[in-house]
Amino acid sequence: MFAPLSEGYRSGKLIALEGGRYALISGGQGGEGHVSSGSLSIHYLQRTGDSFTRIGSWPGFLVSGTWGAPPEWKIRTDLTPSPTLVAEAGGTWQGYTCTWAHVIELTPDKPIVRIDQIPTSYSDGGAREEGDTKSMEGVLIPGQKGKSMRVRYTGDVDATVVYAKVGESYDPVNLPRCDRPSEGRDNVDRKSASASG
Repeated sequence: MFAPLSEGYRSGKLIALEGGRYALISGGQGGEGHVSSGSLSIHYLQRTGDSFTRIGSWPGFLVSGTWGAPPEWKIRTDLTPSPTLVAEAGGTWQGYTCTWAHVIELTPDKPIVRIDQIPTSYSDGGAREEGDTKSMEGVLIPGQKGKSMRVRYTGDVDATVVYAKVGESYDPVNLPRCDRPSEGRDNVDRKSASASG
């Protein structure tokens, strides 16, 4: 397991939702060790005139990453019916470097994790001899909004993975293969779109 947060939260950013509601996204700095994660907290606010009232609070909603740094994130409007928070984190373990993304839909009532972890890059260049390395990059692209989305992989993996909505989550329909280390990263490999070769 990644180490829990030990520090405070930085200033946040307001994201407009529906009906005068806003999501306040705040990044939390963790410890200084490699095993320490950062986090994102989400608060929902209702705007009335010149003031805001808190109507929902999810501190530490997402805990991910290394060296205590909070995940980098952005908002997209082309993936799900409500704004989508896409947060990315990653690290290097014994020469193996990888990043992964979390997909969270900011519905009017609450944030919902649509995809827990999507591998977005991988390289074993720090662990293998030159000429015997493998790497890949993944880009999240829209599908049919509210029903599917896709990840396009290039490099040593040349494939498109389709994620289809099942209940509250989006699950992969097809999985490519790529050499991956079997150790070094908590539970990310359980959700990986690649398997150890």
